[in-house]
Amino acid sequence: MRVLKSLLLTTCFALGAHEANAAQATAGNCPSLVNVAFASTTISSATLVNSGTIKTPGGVANITKPFCRVQAVSRPTPDSEILFEVWLPPTAEAWNKRMNTEATGGFLGGIPVARLAQMLETGFAAVGTNLGHDGGESATWALGHPEKVNDYAWRSHYYVANTAKAVIAAFYGQPAKKAYFNGCSGGGRQGQMMAQRYPDLYDGIIVGAPTMFYSDDILSIIWHGINHRDPEKFEMIIPESKLPMITADVLSICDAKDGLKDGEITDPRACTYDAKRLLCKGADAPNCLTQQQVDIVNATHRGLHRGGSPITPGPSIGSEFLWRQTASLGMQGGYGDFIGHYVYNQKDFNWRKIDFEKDYDTIKNKLDPIMAASSPDLQRFKARGGKIIQYHGWNDPVNMAPESPNFYATIALFEKYKNDPARLDETKAKFTPREIADLVLGENGVSDYYRVFMLPGMAHCTGGSGPININQQPTAQSPSTSPDVDVVSALVRWVEDGVAPEQIIATQYKEGDASKGIQRQRPLCAYPKAAKYKGSGDINDAKNFTCVPRSRAFVTPGEADMAQIRNALKWRGQLTPAAP
Repeated sequence: MRVLKSLLLTTCFALGAHEANAAQATAGNCPSLVNVAFASTTISSATLVNSGTIKTPGGVANITKPFCRVQAVSRPTPDSEILFEVWLPPTAEAWNKRMNTEATGGFLGGIPVARLAQMLETGFAAVGTNLGHDGGESATWALGHPEKVNDYAWRSHYYVANTAKAVIAAFYGQPAKKAYFNGCSGGGRQGQMMAQRYPDLYDGIIVGAPTMFYSDDILSIIWHGINHRDPEKFEMIIPESKLPMITADVLSICDAKDGLKDGEITDPRACTYDAKRLLCKGADAPNCLTQQQVDIVNATHRGLHRGGSPITPGPSIGSEFLWRQTASLGMQGGYGDFIGHYVYNQKDFNWRKIDFEKDYDTIKNKLDPIMAASSPDLQRFKARGGKIIQYHGWNDPVNMAPESPNFYATIALFEKYKNDPARLDETKAKFTPREIADLVLGENGVSDYYRVFMLPGMAHCTGGSGPININQQPTAQSPSTSPDVDVVSALVRWVEDGVAPEQIIATQYKEGDASKGIQRQRPLCAYPKAAKYKGSGDINDAKNFTCVPRSRAFVTPGEADMAQIRNALKWRGQLTPAAP
C-alpha cells in the first residue's frame, strides 16, 4: 500500500498537480477506488459492470464486456460540479496501458458514454466529462454562473485528467504510459486548450474542426442564421430544395480542377464562384436564384465582415447543400443565449438584434480570454514530445474549413519568428498572402509535431458526401484499427513509435452503412499536400492516388484568412491560468 501511494504521489506531482490520496485503494479492486482522491475531487462510485445499457445526458452505451466504472465529481469552486467517469478494462492484461479522454462538442453537457464504450473495446482506460453542466445545447447554465463557464471553457479537464491518472495508477498498480485526447468542434477547442494551457496533461491530441477562434466562430454561426432567414417569418430565404442546385453548379466548374471529376472538390481555394450564374431571368423558379438569394450565397462564401473588413472566412465552395445546418444552428438560440447570459448577464437578451459592428468588441473581449484556443505557441507541448493531429472537413458548414489551414500557417509564422517576438509583431501587419503560401509550402518545422488533414466532402466532424470515416467520432468508424485507416491509432504510432502520418485513408461505406461494405476510399494527405489521381485504375481505390504538394493557389490565404491569421498571432502569449 505504501508503494502504491508513493507511485500515485510521484505521478501527480510530476504533472504539477495537487496531492492524490489512495488511502484504502487496492490494485485490481474496483470498489476500493472510491478511496482515491484528488484536489477538490471525490469518487462517488466505483462498480464492476458486466453488461447492459448505460444512459447519460451525453449518450447511450450498450455494454457487452465487463469493466470497472468509476464516477466522480470535482468542485474547484463552490459553484462547480464537474461530473466525469473513468472506464477501466477489468484486468491489467486487458488494458493497453493508455488513457484516452473523449471530449464533447458544443454545449453538450453530458458524458459521451458511447465513445467511452468504443475506446474501452480497444483496450483504453476511457475518460469523459460533462464539463461542469448537463443540459445539451441549452445555455441556461451560464446565466449568473461565471465559474461554470470557466469550468466549461478551460478548467474541467485539468481536474478530470489528473484524477483519472490517479485512478488508473491505483487500479493497475502502474500509471498509464501515455495519455491521449480526442475531440471535435467544441471538443477540438478543448484539445487545443490543453496543448496551450496544460501541455503536460496529454502526449497526443486529436483536434477535429475546432472552435478555437471562439467568439468569431459563434458570431459567424449566428450571423449565418440571421443572414439566411426572413427576419419576420424566420423562414429560409433560400429554400432548402435549392441548396443542392447551388452545389451542383459549383461542382460543374470546380470539380475537375484537381484533375479528376468525382463529385468532390479537393482544392476549394483553387476555384472561385459567383452565384449570379444562377440568377433567374424572370420570376423566381425552382431552378434559379433571385437577386436576394444570389447576394446571400455570395455573402455566405465571403464570410463575416465588420466595417467592410473580413473577420472570418465563409464556408468553402461545394458545401452549399449543407447550409441549412448552419442556418438552423444559428437560429436555435444556444450560442445567442450564451452571449446574452455570460457577456451581458441578461436572461432575455435578444440575440437576433446583435449589432455586429457595435457589439463585436464587447463580445470578443469578454469571451476570448477564457474561451479562445488560438495561440500558435505550442512550444511547451512540442518540447515534451507532444503530437497533434488536426482534421477538418472541407464541406463543414458550421465551423469554417479554412480555419484549420489558417492555423497551420499561423504556427508556421510563429516557428519562423519564435526567437524574435518583436520582429513578429512588426511583421504581422506587413506579410503578404504569397509570403504565407511560400512559408506553408516550404520547410517550416510544423509537421514535426502538428499535422493537419483536410477531408474533401466531409461536413462538421462527420457526415457529408465523401470518404469521411477515420474513427474520429462514434458514427465514423474506420474498417479496422490499423493506423493506416484509423486516426486514433495513427496518433498512437506517431507518439510512441515516431512514425509521423503522411496519409490516413478515409472510407465511405455503401449507403453510409458499414455492414454493406466499402464504396470508396481515398487518402487524406498531411497538409499542404493533397491526394492526386495517378491517371489510371479505379477512382474508388485509395492505391490509385498519391500525396503531392499542391499549387500555390491551394494554400494562398485570402483577405479573410489573413485577418484570421493575424488574430491568432495576438493570442500567442496566452499562458496557463495561475490558479486552476
